[in-house]
Amino acid sequence: MSPEPSRFPLPQFVGLLGDLYRSDGRLVLARRQYQLVGVIQRLLVANGVKTDLETALFDVDHGIGVRHALVLARRAEANRPSIDGDDVLAWALARNGRCGEALRWSRQALRLGTHDALKLFHRGMIERCLGQDAKARSYLHGALALNPHFSIVWSPVARKLLG
Repeated sequence: MSPEPSRFPLPQFVGLLGDLYRSDGRLVLARRQYQLVGVIQRLLVANGVKTDLETALFDVDHGIGVRHALVLARRAEANRPSIDGDDVLAWALARNGRCGEALRWSRQALRLGTHDALKLFHRGMIERCLGQDAKARSYLHGALALNPHFSIVWSPVARKLLG
């Protein structure tokens, strides 16, 4: 009989649980989950797993070390070029107040016409940061039309801004 494989939670599911707790006002439980995400990511990195992209997105979404998250996002985009890398870099730039530079990367992320509500939301927030309210509303509306529940954290923000 072979031994049972080791099990540990994936950071995206732990983060989602934290977001659920946060949306329910259970902030202490949310913080514990967010701290666990950090521990899991450090374990993954210690075992040779590259988590820059995922870590940058989690940190930027949760306002954790957004300057460092931008460094991670740049590294991730350089090491793993993709529309996902472009989008995370755009979002990290926007959350650091560098919206003009973010627009360039968001255009890159959406260049293939990918239907991804989170990428559309990010673009909407970038357009909003640039004072392009009509474009921002269009992208935010597009995100919600594509998936009204695309994010526990950001869907309510999009609805509120369109309200």
